[in-house]
Amino acid sequence: MPSASPPKSAAPGPDLAAGAERTAFDAAMAADTTDALDGFLAKHPVGSLARIARNERDRLVRLAALKPARVVSPTPIASPAPSPPCGGLVSLASLSTRGVAVLSPDEVCALEWGDIFKECADCPAVVVIPKGR
Repeated sequence: MPSASPPKSAAPGPDLAAGAERTAFDAAMAADTTDALDGFLAKHPVGSLARIARNERDRLVRLAALKPARVVSPTPIASPAPSPPCGGLVSLASLSTRGVAVLSPDEVCALEWGDIFKECADCPAVVVIPKGR
């Protein structure tokens, strides 16, 4: 009768080692940090996954060099103070000698009832009348 020998402790075969290496590689890539990739490379310094990990680590180092050392919050741009309607009144000495042109906002504000003007050569003459008439 053959004697039963206790099972020998099996060293991890290539499949088991490859699976552990792939799991560690996936975890390091998912972490997306140089520390995680350094940890992977310390345990698995050779092989195709190590080459990919080194390339990824180099990419992260290059990206870190491009980023500013500190983030400066932008200075808010002050919006211009709203100008009062008709704030810069323009004196319209004579609309008849002004010529034909579109009125500026200041010129519109300076109009008084009874003023007559044209904004283009083919436009009819405009007569300013009191509000509500």
